[in-house]
Amino acid sequence: MHHIPRETLETEGTPHDEVARRMVDQLSGHVLFASAPSWDGKWLSALLRAAKLPRHALRIRDTEEARAEVARRILTRVFPPERLHIEIDDLLTLIEVRRKEGQPAHRALADAQDEHQHWMEVVAEAEAVARRAVRS
Repeated sequence: MHHIPRETLETEGTPHDEVARRMVDQLSGHVLFASAPSWDGKWLSALLRAAKLPRHALRIRDTEEARAEVARRILTRVFPPERLHIEIDDLLTLIEVRRKEGQPAHRALADAQDEHQHWMEVVAEAEAVARRAVRS
């Protein structure tokens, strides 16, 4: 998938159990997000099991949840509960439509940068919607 020759992995790579232990040490207690949590979770689980660590030592949540949560946190200040879910859905849909033009590069760093940018767009739009609602 990533076109890394096996020889390169064997000579330059870090053993899987070392990577898994380091991940658990550094990431335990943090909320981890992925744009494809079932796919990434499958591989994370395989890595943890291969290292003889509990397969649920680290859990992954969907980045869509994170975007909805940040929009909710910002918009809760200005919209009543009965309208909040509609405003959040509208905001997230608007951001998705705006983003459809660009396609992710499907490389780890590029994907992570794209997810961060997506998050920042939701924050900025939610804050703009909140400001407009306060003025109305």
